[in-house]
Amino acid sequence: MQRHPLTKKIGFKEVIHGKEIEDPYRWLENDKDPEVKEFINQQNRYVDETLDKTLIKDLNKKFIELSNTESRGSFAPRKGRYFFQKREKNQDHFVLYYRKGLDREDIKLIDPNKLSKDGSKALASYMPSKDGKKLAFWITESGSDRMVINTLDVDTQKILKDFIPPSRYNTLAWLDDNSGFYYSKWPEPGIDKDEYCVYFHKMGTDHTKDIPLFGKGVPAKNHCSVSLSFDNKYLVITVQEGWNRNDIFIKDLKNNLDVKPLIVDKNASFYPVVIGETVYMFTNYKAPKLKMVRFNIANPEESHWEEVIPEQDSTLQEWELVNGKWVLLYLRNAHSVIEVRDLEGKFLEEIKLPELGTVSGMSAEIEGNEVFFGFSSITVPFTIFRYDVINKKLEKKWQYECKLDLTNLQISQVWYKSKDSTKMSMFIAHKKDIKQDGNNPVVLDGYGGFGISMTPEFTNTISKFLLDGGVFAIANIRGGGEYGEEWHKAGVLEKKQNVFDDFIAAAEWLINKKYTNENKIAIWGGSNGGLLVGACITQRPKLYKAAICGVPVLDMMRFHKFDGGVIWVNEYGNPDNKKDFDFLIKYSPYHNVKKGIRYPSIFFVTADTDTRVNPSHARKMAARMQECNASKNPILLRTEHKAGHGFGKSKTKTLEDAAYNWAFVYQQLGIESKR
Repeated sequence: MQRHPLTKKIGFKEVIHGKEIEDPYRWLENDKDPEVKEFINQQNRYVDETLDKTLIKDLNKKFIELSNTESRGSFAPRKGRYFFQKREKNQDHFVLYYRKGLDREDIKLIDPNKLSKDGSKALASYMPSKDGKKLAFWITESGSDRMVINTLDVDTQKILKDFIPPSRYNTLAWLDDNSGFYYSKWPEPGIDKDEYCVYFHKMGTDHTKDIPLFGKGVPAKNHCSVSLSFDNKYLVITVQEGWNRNDIFIKDLKNNLDVKPLIVDKNASFYPVVIGETVYMFTNYKAPKLKMVRFNIANPEESHWEEVIPEQDSTLQEWELVNGKWVLLYLRNAHSVIEVRDLEGKFLEEIKLPELGTVSGMSAEIEGNEVFFGFSSITVPFTIFRYDVINKKLEKKWQYECKLDLTNLQISQVWYKSKDSTKMSMFIAHKKDIKQDGNNPVVLDGYGGFGISMTPEFTNTISKFLLDGGVFAIANIRGGGEYGEEWHKAGVLEKKQNVFDDFIAAAEWLINKKYTNENKIAIWGGSNGGLLVGACITQRPKLYKAAICGVPVLDMMRFHKFDGGVIWVNEYGNPDNKKDFDFLIKYSPYHNVKKGIRYPSIFFVTADTDTRVNPSHARKMAARMQECNASKNPILLRTEHKAGHGFGKSKTKTLEDAAYNWAFVYQQLGIESKR
């Protein structure tokens, strides 16, 4: 076993709220320091010296072979035009196309594969106008969250001169006549000079002439989004505070009135659909799993709300209004269910889905008669469906060509209890003939934050792992959105320890039920899921053989000082406040690494261009764990170049990264890769 690189320590200490905090690796936060760059290079070399090069090469070759087929995204309809993304088998990035009719030929609009030689540029998102003749689109470079808004004429396929300079979290709403659009942006402290977060851009003019409309003085931890009423009379502005709540403002454009509050200070989330003078409001206010109420814009007070769709046992996720019917996407026990209801909320039918799985990319037009969505599960490759709301007909439009035989795989849902006896759900996938003898290699995946739900989806890499004899488990832990806002809030701020307890209990259940043992289980998580993994390996290091900790948040004393971290304080708390500091320091992974502890094998993965979670989290944690680890298990850190937070990554880079990650898992859990 190769010895890890030795990393210098600088005896830096500071007193926070009366407590002395050591931070000997703070110097690793400065990525412009040549010594930091050398640290990154040394750690990458250590990874290459430790992992089985032949295994990485073989897995990468197999993943390339499996992905050598066409991929697609779902359709977005616009007045007889259909926009969608497609990636040919030999392409790195998805290309944007449209059709002048659902079954007509593909017309290419934007090909990111031609924008950079190294594959660092990708199409992040797009927004067609209501008539489909104009298009706004976002290109990300090296995975950055800061992106330019570009515009395009669809009929000529020419890029227009109208653009908006880079910013984060921007949204856009086209006027019906395509003469301009409203957009939002998040002015970043220390980067952007703008004071406003909502503007109007008139087509054909320079962005410096854009009209500021709203947002001066909005706190840096908040960000705005925009939409328009169906008739373009009203501009609707949402001010999001973290992931827990928002306020809604409205501007009468027809009469050019000032922006006024519609719903504010309710400490809940609101999602409006405005048709004429009626607001259909989806909200978790007094309904953690969401309900829908309606009211007249002139009378937005709660006393005037009429409940149309009551809160259900399932969690409402998305909705589309189509031809006078609501098509509603629910999570029922953490898997997707689609219901159709009329305008008065009366249940009409449930659209039958193939398996316990995940619906994504639902899209429709209010005046249309069709809804498109994608579906996949562990055992069902990504499939695009079209549902005709008039004839109640569901048809398959396209399915990903899987080159693996999935017939011997199965997925099931189990239930277990957490430390405080809270009932938890977990998906488990494996071969049908598995033996529960306690010796199966298991990967346990989790997230537990920001109301994000973990649901079963198809990937070639997981399918191969299952066919090679592995078991893949997805824990639906608190902090996520699987069971509504109460479930989310049960895993935030001072209750964050619940999230870690839930995940630990999932690992214990898998061992107790003889799926695996402590030497055959690996835990896996990225971003906030990286925080989950970091906390679990410091709190229960002997429970797992290995851990993959991707693009993680690990230093809970300083997360809010980098990039977009300031907007996470509603989720995690603010260490500058004594009350929040007291619970953050108890679990902050970086501050809870102890010398002399026998830690499992750990693979930290980050990227030098990650503008969402600063890569210094992983650098500092890896250095500290390498210093303190008393076991012979390797502590590895791999830094990807021009990869960002994983967003917009090329297929080539994605498959290479997957080969490294799975090679680590196969090597640590003793799995043979079958050809």
